[in-house]
Order: sequence, then C-alpha cells, then structure tokens
Amino acid sequence: MTIHHMSGAGNRFVVIDNRVEHLDLTRLHALAPALCDRRHLHLPPAEGLLVLQDVMPGGFNGEFLNPDGSHGAMCGNGGRCIVRFALDNGAETNADDVIDFTLSGEGYSATLSGNDMVTLEFPAPKEVRQLAPGELHGISVPSVYVNVNSDHIVLYGPDLGIAFEHLRTSDLDTIALPFRHHPAFARGVNVNVYAVDEDGTIHVRTFERGVEAETGACGTGALSTTIAAWLSERSSPTARVIPPSRRPLFVTIHEDHGDIRSLDLTGDAIYDHAPTLHH
Repeated sequence: MTIHHMSGAGNRFVVIDNRVEHLDLTRLHALAPALCDRRHLHLPPAEGLLVLQDVMPGGFNGEFLNPDGSHGAMCGNGGRCIVRFALDNGAETNADDVIDFTLSGEGYSATLSGNDMVTLEFPAPKEVRQLAPGELHGISVPSVYVNVNSDHIVLYGPDLGIAFEHLRTSDLDTIALPFRHHPAFARGVNVNVYAVDEDGTIHVRTFERGVEAETGACGTGALSTTIAAWLSERSSPTARVIPPSRRPLFVTIHEDHGDIRSLDLTGDAIYDHAPTLHH
C-alpha cells in the first residue's frame, strides 16, 4: 500500500488513494492507528488519515479518520490536503476553477491558488452558543461552543488568567480535559484557547479530539476561534490565525447583519515526505 505524507498549516496527515487499495470503511478504521504511527519511518505521528475514494467531473469523494480510527467529523487542514492530492491525481476543477467534494459525507467546495495555498468554503455553522460562567456544570469561565461539522469549545486566554505572552507555555492539557469529555457534549469536543495581539492577529492552541493531544494546527479550530473572537468583538470578520506551527491560516466570515452565511478557510497544503510503502 502506498502512503502519501502531507501537511496543512503544520497539521500532519497520511493519505491513501482508495481507487487503488479498495479498502472498506471497517478496514480503514482498523488501519488508521498503524498508518498514523510513523515511528518506524522516524517521522512524527500523523494527526489523521485522508482517503481519496473516487473522482468524478468537477469533484471527488473522500474520508477523514482520526488517529484512533474514529470517523465522521470535518477536518479543515485535512480538507485542503485531500483537495490538493485529488487534483494531483486525476481530479479536475469545473469551469469556474472550483472543485466540489465530500469529506465524511458532508459537501464542500475549494479553489487552488499559487504557493501551495488552498481555500475551502464551509457552510454556516450548524450551531453557535455563547456559554456564561456556570452554564456548563463545573465550569466557572465563559466559553463559546461552535459546530462547523466538528465540535469546538473556544476559550479566551485572559478569561483563564493567561496573559498573551504566556499563551504558548500554559498547560493546555489541564485546561482542555474538563471540557473534552464534559457530559454536555455527547460526542466530546475539541478545545481551543486563544489570544489576540495588538494588530488583530489571533493566536490559538487546540487540543484535538481523536488525537487526544495538542496539534500543530487545527483548521476547524481556526474557524471556530475566529467566530468566537468576532462575536466578542475582538476580531474582524477577516482574520489571520497563527497556530503553534506558525504557518498562518486565513479565515473569512461571510455575514449579513450578524448572521453567518458561509466561511472561508485558506492555508497551505504541502507534501512533507516522499511516499512510503505499508505492508
């Protein structure tokens, strides 16, 4: 089996072309942990498995699985990587230079620009809730819940007593775990902590569900955090987002009188290692 290695804004993925491998979803679930554990290659672990299922005129279908084999959520950085992989392997854009695709059953569209940059268009969030202190049992700080086909809690660093200069050194695991498995969220949540610098750039760290650790970047986390910052009037609808990898993401909220209509996520999608064989 040929394994491709990609990275979106520092979020690391392994990719397979299932038109060649013909693996069903049960087998993919079982394989994901081994494929993402790249220690035998002397590479850091991958943070997800991307699967190109089939290609049709103007589009393709794909799947995303977490390293633990769980399935069903959207991955923004992975979405950009599978778009580039599909375009490099037979997929084509339509007459408007847009490619439509599904990832884990949900539909999206994307455009490819120069310098390895890909823009994904997301629909409006399925749910956004601003949660006051105490509204979640046992939680004494404000938070925002956002569902962009991936569940996120967003926390503002200063609300936690974390000064901007200490954001990157704070104990994210300790902050995240009370939310990660909170009974209010049946599927569990990803947890984001952010701060905004003086020029309006958002700096964010994300503890990811299914990885069960902080990742180098999280695309849906960048979207969710920008939404939370915009609702709190800490950000404009267009934001530059800096994850721990330092490879920037760019988010645009398309809104009409405060109602979110759609979202754009732009960032890089690159190959970060030569293909390898898995036996």
